[in-house]
Amino acid sequence: MVKETKRITELLDEYYHNRVRMEKIREVILQLGNKKDLEEVESVMKKHWREEKRTGLLGEKEYEMLLDGIHHRINRLEEEKSGKATVRMARFLMKAAAVLFLPLFITTFFLLNNRTGKKVPTSIAYNEIYTPLAARTRFLLPDSTVVWLNAGSSLRFPLVFTGKTREVYLRGEGYFDVAKNHRKPFVIHTKRLDVTALGTSLDVMAYANDRTVRTTLIEGKVKVEKKSTGTYVFLKPSMQAVMDTVTGKLRMAEVETRYYTSWKEGKLIFRHEPMEAVAHKLERWFNCTIYIENDKLRKYKYTGTIEMETLREVLNLIQITTPMKYKYDRDTREVWLKPM
Repeated sequence: MVKETKRITELLDEYYHNRVRMEKIREVILQLGNKKDLEEVESVMKKHWREEKRTGLLGEKEYEMLLDGIHHRINRLEEEKSGKATVRMARFLMKAAAVLFLPLFITTFFLLNNRTGKKVPTSIAYNEIYTPLAARTRFLLPDSTVVWLNAGSSLRFPLVFTGKTREVYLRGEGYFDVAKNHRKPFVIHTKRLDVTALGTSLDVMAYANDRTVRTTLIEGKVKVEKKSTGTYVFLKPSMQAVMDTVTGKLRMAEVETRYYTSWKEGKLIFRHEPMEAVAHKLERWFNCTIYIENDKLRKYKYTGTIEMETLREVLNLIQITTPMKYKYDRDTREVWLKPM
């Protein structure tokens, strides 16, 4: 038992600090998902959680924001028809992730989709990392490309890049610091656009329910291609390509890139942005639902910066700086914005 506890502690420590190599991910998943070891895993995670709180890694304000962000997610898990052991495990995985901002949701994904007791396949051709609402994830791809996934986003990628290209599949928003390999272009597939790069830093936003698909280039050079027509444009640094999913029009403009990439540092920057668009981002950021009463408020141009605030603090800020007031139901996490 002592030996097993030590091994579990070592695995979790490697996972917490993002030191797990790709070839060891299966071992971590099997170990953490083993029913006979569940009590030991829970015990180790409880201890780590208490120690992290004592070290003061995050202040009370940060803890409030993080716990607020995972509150609704936990409730939804508990409502699912899953075993109590799986729910308890998910609770501790999400607590650890909230403290360390690490992609423990990889494990959660496999555990929740492995409730029937089926074994994880010996060889997995593709992996998919999903970031829930009110969270952000940073991880490394097999070619050493660094990826940040924004809230409510997922990335599907092969465990090993083979062939002449490195292809990944994005839903939502991701920031990519692409490892250079001139012989193997890096291709980001979205529902409507394909983005091709060699060694580049860029942000791609392609949420299913947004009217626009956006590619913002920080450095390097990329090709942005419309799937429906095959037409494409090339972007240079500080350029952005935006496609309207309704009209199909693709336009380019020079932008201040930090406004579109600050989310990976835990900050949202709005500059004269319609309140309707602001609301969509806040919904993903805090995992809530926001209703705006009329068209005038939806079109209201909002300017502001959000960093480490709780949902309640953001709503208070909006109420102070705009001609609108809010009503917030904490139980349902619903917000109504109305005229003053």
